[in-house]
Amino acid sequence: MGRSFVLQEWTTLSASAALGKELSCPRDAILWAGDCRQATVTVEVSNIVFSVAAPTIRLRTASAIDGPWLTIASVSEATDDETFFFSRDPSEPAPDDRLRGFLKWDLEEPASGGYSITFRITAVLD
Repeated sequence: MGRSFVLQEWTTLSASAALGKELSCPRDAILWAGDCRQATVTVEVSNIVFSVAAPTIRLRTASAIDGPWLTIASVSEATDDETFFFSRDPSEPAPDDRLRGFLKWDLEEPASGGYSITFRITAVLD
């Protein structure tokens, strides 16, 4: 049976005039997943409103906590929950979509316009 984690409790991020900034999860919320063989990550979006473009939630992985960080999945304009499956085999070179060791989320704001998004991110590590 896998270990369950909440990467982000339900939260709402918004801006009346977005500038295309990147908002990252706090450093102490970065998940070490290096001892697992696979991860199931679910991004739940309960509300999203935007005027020009939607923000993008990215799931990112890195071998070291200081990066470099690689985007392995992203969610934009989500109306349903999105579930992603990642595997990790330390004996093989990592393809671009494979979990490396650390896992975090960030949000890329649209370049202009307002937005509001309410979301939660959970993970199960096996």
